[in-house]
Amino acid sequence: MVFFICFQVPSDGNCLYAAIEHQLSTLNMGRRSVESLRESTANYLLAHKEDYLPFLSDSETGGILSEDKFFKYCEDIRTTSAWGGHVEIQALTKICCKPIEIIQATGPSVIVGNENKSPKLIISYHRHAYGLGEHYNSVVSV
Repeated sequence: MVFFICFQVPSDGNCLYAAIEHQLSTLNMGRRSVESLRESTANYLLAHKEDYLPFLSDSETGGILSEDKFFKYCEDIRTTSAWGGHVEIQALTKICCKPIEIIQATGPSVIVGNENKSPKLIISYHRHAYGLGEHYNSVVSV
C-alpha cells in the first residue's frame, strides 16, 4: 500500500508553480525554478493562443479576453505572483510532458494531460486554504 503526504509550499501566489517545481525535482527531472515555469507557461500560452483564449473570460464583460488582455494575462503569469489555475495546469502538462493529477478534498482526483503516459506529477488542491482562497501543494509518497 502506498501512502501520500502533502509537501507544503508557500501560499504566495506561486503555489501551483512551486508544487510543480517540487514534483519535478522529486521525480529527478531536473531543477526548474518557479520563474522558469512561469516563463515557459506564458510562452506556451502565447504560442497556442487559439487553443486557450476561448477558455479565458474577461472579468469586466464576461466575454472572451481581447487580444490585448490575453497578452496582459500572459505577461502577468510571467512577471507577477498571479495565481495559476486549470489553463496553466493544462499548459504545464504540455511543457513538462507529464500528466498532472490533482487531488482534492471533495470529489474524485482530476488527471490533466492523460495522453502523456509517463509518471504523473501529483498535486493537491485546497479550495479555502490559509484564509486566502485556493492553494496547491505537492504530494509525495512515503
